[in-house]
Amino acid sequence: MVGLLRAVVLGAVVLGDRRDDALPFDPRRAFAAADGSTDDQAALVARHLAAGDLCEHDEVADLADDATVRWAADAFHAGARHTDRYVRWLAEPDPQLAGYAAELLAWFAPDEAALAGLVASGSSSPTPC
Repeated sequence: MVGLLRAVVLGAVVLGDRRDDALPFDPRRAFAAADGSTDDQAALVARHLAAGDLCEHDEVADLADDATVRWAADAFHAGARHTDRYVRWLAEPDPQLAGYAAELLAWFAPDEAALAGLVASGSSSPTPC
């Protein structure tokens, strides 16, 4: 159960509200607006968000969209560093956890381990008529 909860939360954090009709996913294109956001700008936006006064500072509010994209990109790239864990989850006996792992893997550039794990997980499924 804990593994399933982790997978669901991880998917929400790493992928946000993306839908699978956006696949194949191109992170360079999706996060292009983050390229112009600096560490200092993102920190400034975060400080004003925490203080609850972001909208009172137009110059900072103007930076918020790019900072949001930057944070989404950071979360995605952090998630991409753990695809080996998602591959291991494919072999879990809990079919929901294995399913979430497969869903997560669809968003990242495939490597040999991920492809082998997905093929192996599908080989134990019933064959369609």
